[in-house]
Amino acid sequence: MEVANTVSIALAGKITTSPAGYWSLINFYQKCASYQNINIFIDFEPLYWFDANLCALLQAILYRLSIENNLTFSLDVELVKGKCPILFRNGFLSSLLTLSDNARSTVRSELFHPCDDVKFYEYIEGDLLNHPQMASLKCEGLDEQFLELFSNIQKHAATTDPVFACGQYYPSKAKLNFTIVDLGQGFLPPIQTFTNGAISNAKDAIEWSLGYGHTTKGEMQTGGLGLYHLLEHCKNAGGAFNIITGGAYWGNNLGEMGTRDVPEFVGTTIHLIYNCG
Repeated sequence: MEVANTVSIALAGKITTSPAGYWSLINFYQKCASYQNINIFIDFEPLYWFDANLCALLQAILYRLSIENNLTFSLDVELVKGKCPILFRNGFLSSLLTLSDNARSTVRSELFHPCDDVKFYEYIEGDLLNHPQMASLKCEGLDEQFLELFSNIQKHAATTDPVFACGQYYPSKAKLNFTIVDLGQGFLPPIQTFTNGAISNAKDAIEWSLGYGHTTKGEMQTGGLGLYHLLEHCKNAGGAFNIITGGAYWGNNLGEMGTRDVPEFVGTTIHLIYNCG
């Protein structure tokens, strides 16, 4: 039974690694953000599917709400265990209950402080690149590309908030999805400054960042190829690469338009979708 200082807000329907799934999670965030100093009971009853890699985004949302709105969160452990046991297996809800990942389908839900580059490297090497389904997809330098992605967050996100990551292998689709989220300033501000205003919206900032060799680092610094090479690696493996920032959702799997408008949330979310078939 809910107490007086608890409000129930639901996660509902099918929440996937897609613009529609992003809408659903940001809609949940916006509903929660209208409250201060209370407990939010997260109702999983109307939810019938949740892409487990999206734990990275959900954890980022809960973190931001706890800091900005002083919210706490609760849920029905038995209900979630029955409907979404993967959320316990991947570590997202391990503080409430731990279940074994006997199928080895998960890439552990984890958070990193912006200075934790060693911890991030060990996670990418140990959890993502050594995942059984990634064996045929690994290529030389892939770990360095992920490190550059993390380095870009360190240098340009302008935040001390954690970075959130999680992945999941889906046997029925033979795909492994990996999501990483930061709560920084997004792509547009540093790129707009670097280009002296030539880039003035989030969509163009995303597309600029994916150009070969584009970087806002100084001329004497190497780098700027991390996003380009991660995109090319996903494409060459028959997969997809999504970037969501500043209200723009870009993906090489979204058809000719390439970009969808979505509700704005702080920072940047990146999805890497690997075809393991």
